[in-house]
Amino acid sequence: AEYIPISPRARARSTSSACSAAKPAIRTAQQLQARQGSDSGHPVGWPGSDSPDGSGTPLEQSPTCVCVEETEPVSPPLPHLIGTAARTCMDFAFHTPGTRLRKGVKILRSVAKELDGYGGDAGGLRCDAFLQAFEEGTIKMQMMLGSSFVMAVRNDAGNIKKVRAVLSKLGPAATLREALSFELSRRAHTPGPPPKGAILASSSAAMGITWLLRSLHFCSLLLDGAMRQADRRTSLSEAAMRAYRDALQPFHGWLLQGVFSRSVKSLPRFDDLSGLLCAPALPNNQWEEAMREDLAAFVTSGLRLFEAGHAFLEEMELLDLRKV
Repeated sequence: AEYIPISPRARARSTSSACSAAKPAIRTAQQLQARQGSDSGHPVGWPGSDSPDGSGTPLEQSPTCVCVEETEPVSPPLPHLIGTAARTCMDFAFHTPGTRLRKGVKILRSVAKELDGYGGDAGGLRCDAFLQAFEEGTIKMQMMLGSSFVMAVRNDAGNIKKVRAVLSKLGPAATLREALSFELSRRAHTPGPPPKGAILASSSAAMGITWLLRSLHFCSLLLDGAMRQADRRTSLSEAAMRAYRDALQPFHGWLLQGVFSRSVKSLPRFDDLSGLLCAPALPNNQWEEAMREDLAAFVTSGLRLFEAGHAFLEEMELLDLRKV
């Protein structure tokens, strides 16, 4: 495993954030195991449900959760009934700080570059590559923000699942245009141009793509604001609120706005986040440059993909502007 040379204090804070982010997923997994143990073929309380090695040590107290010096991070066996969000949170907890954005940045950059071949039309993008950019990019970035964003991770995982449900009927090579045209042919939506906008089916691929793009927009603006902060020791709360006002607040009702305002108060500092972002291990004098290069590429590619996706939805008259 390759690790970034971060200070012991930042390392401890980063590990604490990782464990906090994983706890809700751990509890969900254990509850599901207890509820469905007989159906899954495992007795209630089977060893793997309580510890990564079957020793009975609770996952929250497992040494793998609190030690980032492991030379070979260990992932616990997870039964099939744990959802995507739980799986990704657990993966984060047991691989910190080995979980990196470098792969997500490469995928985002590749998908954004593909837009050149379609004249900037996001409708020509393959859905499978499009979804991978979110799985490796926005979801992992949100997990690094700590327990406050566990719900955002689950929402994105659920939206990916909506798109994959359509792909199961059309095949993995289907493009965004083919997926949404398929739903329109089934009369799943009520199209409409702005300012009124469309009415999308809640469990549709179009709705999933809509919220995935908004999530990408938020993450890109947040990272852009974080890099512009003069003091790395300050919280990301201010940058997050600016990103939220531009990307998500117009589509959130008063209840969600209040939830978000409270959640950003526990965001990490930029220097802690930079340790978790983990560009590949380099000599100290090169690490800062590599990290900023990755973040800048995420922002540039993410904003371009969002803008192209937004324009595509508007062209299809599938922009749903309602608040939730």
